[in-house]
Amino acid sequence: MNKKVIFTITAMALGTAATLVSASFGARIDITNYIIFGAAYQIPLTNGAGSKILDYRVTTDLIFKL
Repeated sequence: MNKKVIFTITAMALGTAATLVSASFGARIDITNYIIFGAAYQIPLTNGAGSKILDYRVTTDLIFKL
């Protein structure tokens, strides 16, 4: 099994007054040569109106290679 650790920082402008900066920590695991599972936990790094759009969240994905 191949494991990959992922770290990202994202910044978005959401109109004239709202800005969002968030970080996510996650990993991807090769279940087989053709199936990859990933999960990440995202947290806001800024306070304000834009931070409430994403708040804290968990995302997952499942990738099938052809």
